[in-house]
Amino acid sequence: MGELGSGPPQIHIMDKHRQYEVERLLFRRQFVMGPQFVKDLASWSRLKIRPSVCLTVHPDLNAFQVTCGGKSITLLGYMLDPRKPEAKDCDIIEDLMHQLSTCDSLAGFCKYTYELAGRWILIVDDGGEIMLFNDPMGLRQVFFTNSCLSKEVWCASQPGIIAEHLNLEMDSDAVTEYMNSNVYRKWKEHLWPVDSTPYREITHLLPNHYLNVTTGRCHRYWPDAKLERASLVEAVQENSKILKSLMKCASKRFKLGLALTAGWDTRLILASCTEIRDEMYYFTLVDDPDAPDATIPPKLLSRLGLRHESIYYPMRMDEAFQEIYERNVTTAHEWWGRMAQGIYSAYPHNRVFVKGNAAEITRVRFRLPEGQSVTTKSLARFTSFEYADEMEKNSYVIKHWEQWLSGLGEIYNIHILDLFYWEHWAGNFAAMAQSEWDIVQDVFTPYNCRRLLMNMLSVDEKYRNHDEPILYKELILNLWPEVLSEAVNPEYYPRVRRGMRERVRDAIRERVPIHLLRLAENIRDRVVG
Repeated sequence: MGELGSGPPQIHIMDKHRQYEVERLLFRRQFVMGPQFVKDLASWSRLKIRPSVCLTVHPDLNAFQVTCGGKSITLLGYMLDPRKPEAKDCDIIEDLMHQLSTCDSLAGFCKYTYELAGRWILIVDDGGEIMLFNDPMGLRQVFFTNSCLSKEVWCASQPGIIAEHLNLEMDSDAVTEYMNSNVYRKWKEHLWPVDSTPYREITHLLPNHYLNVTTGRCHRYWPDAKLERASLVEAVQENSKILKSLMKCASKRFKLGLALTAGWDTRLILASCTEIRDEMYYFTLVDDPDAPDATIPPKLLSRLGLRHESIYYPMRMDEAFQEIYERNVTTAHEWWGRMAQGIYSAYPHNRVFVKGNAAEITRVRFRLPEGQSVTTKSLARFTSFEYADEMEKNSYVIKHWEQWLSGLGEIYNIHILDLFYWEHWAGNFAAMAQSEWDIVQDVFTPYNCRRLLMNMLSVDEKYRNHDEPILYKELILNLWPEVLSEAVNPEYYPRVRRGMRERVRDAIRERVPIHLLRLAENIRDRVVG
């Protein structure tokens, strides 16, 4: 890859003849928890919570456990504490164990993680009951068997691995009403609404919820109080410290690579890297070389004296890679798979991938006209930007939003549509993308810190406009003003033209033989290189 630092933008050409390590890549960075270990996964690590609660963990997923006086806390993934940049997972879990020893209830224990970041799952045994919950955005995903339909509680990183082990069939309603619908077939970034999965017996654990493993039931633990309003100045000062510290924390733990786009979210992350700017690997995943996401990052980094690399992803996955990829995660996305193959082929494997996912929780992404109430139909429309009309008429989607809305409970002064974005778009869209990409790289999302999100949501909405977020701009100006020397999200060609261009590209992928696509990619790589 060459030395990092200043220099001209670089283009990475993928090695299309790379061999895939099937045993390592299959279900990479995943786990299964149930009444017994999964014998078929013989090379995986094994860890017991209790004699009847057994963890089977892929070798590339970090697992750490602390026990004390009949209680235990088990970590899957990694945690960062912006208050203690030097702290390692063991230090953080030992601190949490001290809190558990004085905690009145399992539900109350969750608040001790509000200051923490990372991508993690905690399994907490207080000697009476066992609780499982994950990071604020649910980016380290958990799926579990429905206690009403299954006698035993099984949990896993994705539903297919449970279904395969328990010989479950896909839910006929999910298939006929959703998977066979026009919207699901046309939507290349299709999402499952709320906590649904293709299997009737398996449920997705949403952000802000914990699973009582003892009873098999799920409970909401946040919002747990009214947010105190913060001024713009207060929010900028506090969040600047958190973001800057989080990037320092992560850099002490891992080598990092920032996926830079033309948008606000990654621009703010870049601004948080002032003290570690020369340690980072900067790159952009490229499909359309004329798009701002492809053209702005190299120009910006050149101005800043930093090196940028473009990674082009293929028009189709290799058959061997696709076979592993589609088995790894149920209903995996072909488009995301092409990106994953690009990352696998060209991204440095020793670096954790830094992404700006899901920060739109704080940027007022959805609102209804004044006077209109949130309904199941409006939630269904917001489930997909492109196919809103069809979503509104889909009975499967409507049914699940009815369940979410009716079971919402007290949300204090959190706007219901911000919570919707948090639990659906962050907890499904961003989380699913990261789960699918576990096959190639682990991910760090700096915004995945509850204290940071709460601070940002405490600011008046007029400073959190989606397209012109004053809060973001002030944070950047406070951290590293020069990163605004290039435009953020400049206008590109009209949406109609962009949609037509994408449809043409999709049609080519479907009809052109794979060897001709490979030839076209080789020609493109030679031209741009």
